[in-house]
Amino acid sequence: MNIADIIHHKLERKQWTKKEIDFLVNGLLDWSVSEAEAGAVIMAVSFFGLSAEETVNLTSAIAKSGDKINWKSSKLNGPLLDKISSGGIGDKITLILAPLVAACGGYVPIISARGLGFSGNTIDKLESIPNYDGEPSVAEFQSITKDIGCAIASEAPHFAPANRSLYTIREAIGASDCISLLVASMLSRKLAAGSKALVADIKVGSGTVISDIETGRLMANTLLNTAKSLGMSVTAVISDSHQVIGKSAGNAVEVEEAIEFLIGKHQDLRLMELVLSLGTEMLLAGKLITSYEEGKRRLRAALDSGEAAEKFSRMVMRLSGVGNILEKYHTILPKAPIIRPVFPDKEGYISSLDGKKIASCLVVMNAARISLDEIIDYRSGLSSCRSLGDFVDLDTPLAYIHAKDEASFAEVSEIIKEAFTISEIAPEKAPVIYETLT
Repeated sequence: MNIADIIHHKLERKQWTKKEIDFLVNGLLDWSVSEAEAGAVIMAVSFFGLSAEETVNLTSAIAKSGDKINWKSSKLNGPLLDKISSGGIGDKITLILAPLVAACGGYVPIISARGLGFSGNTIDKLESIPNYDGEPSVAEFQSITKDIGCAIASEAPHFAPANRSLYTIREAIGASDCISLLVASMLSRKLAAGSKALVADIKVGSGTVISDIETGRLMANTLLNTAKSLGMSVTAVISDSHQVIGKSAGNAVEVEEAIEFLIGKHQDLRLMELVLSLGTEMLLAGKLITSYEEGKRRLRAALDSGEAAEKFSRMVMRLSGVGNILEKYHTILPKAPIIRPVFPDKEGYISSLDGKKIASCLVVMNAARISLDEIIDYRSGLSSCRSLGDFVDLDTPLAYIHAKDEASFAEVSEIIKEAFTISEIAPEKAPVIYETLT
């Protein structure tokens, strides 16, 4: 067996055997499959797809490429719950949801891949906190989860390491929208984490890789069917991502918004709806509640009491040594040297947003990486972003730009103005959640 034959089998539209998939994944681990060969594999899959059986076998093989956590010895006194997202601009939901669900009795161990392209991942955001250890040992990861109720770590080097190679090359060659590969990447990390009950946030719109609801449904169903075959219980929520999720996009700025959400200082309404809906689905999956109404009540109570914020603070302390971040975040999180508003050229209602242009700002400012060896500027990003339907005048900022220098600010300022369309008539409000599939 060799990689050339495997590639040709897919080009001939033949179904890969489990042995062929295992050979491919093992080759990614020991470097016997080169980047060029892996790129050819991914392109073949992008053109011809994977069958349901192939997707299951690929997901399983990636999950088995590293450690898999066995939670039996931890003797958790509540359900093990998890959440995953297909990614969107400013997707800081996991930062809020993990401690919030933990405060309601769930145990939430999150394994996050590092971000490539405009959609920075949860672990990148957390690593804007000085000394945050995104790669704890398996034992420490389990210990933090048991003691606090939540822990967030990177997939490398312990968990699903083959996913790192596939993910990197997939992004590099522009195959980020290949559904089978997306599903295998998302679920393999969760299998490695020992997850059984999972809520998936499938985002659709100009601010993510899935542009329309029909494709979102296809991905949701592929994910549901694959998970079921692997013994996982999954609920898929299809949500809107035509605009920034919340009010910020970047790394340190998103951590700041998440903290201020948790402590009740600023709580964007659309972000709140997503958090409560996804959190309720997680509590239902863990049989911690019996109805949506009960779920939203319990989640709001955990927010209002400060218990969720305290869970976040304790997790950060264990993984970074930073104590009482809830009070110190203004001084601890890195700040860009230039923080300045960009104003519209005319007044009116924001009638449309180009999510891809807003996302490109993050790449321009190095707030997102193109390759995994690229160093992120954690300080850079956007805050106080306006939403669809907002009325703005010449004195109302479209957003605040957090930039490393004047040149970066000037370039991003022009992109922001182009991304926002302003009209005399207010548009219809876009729904936050389109539908939920089980």
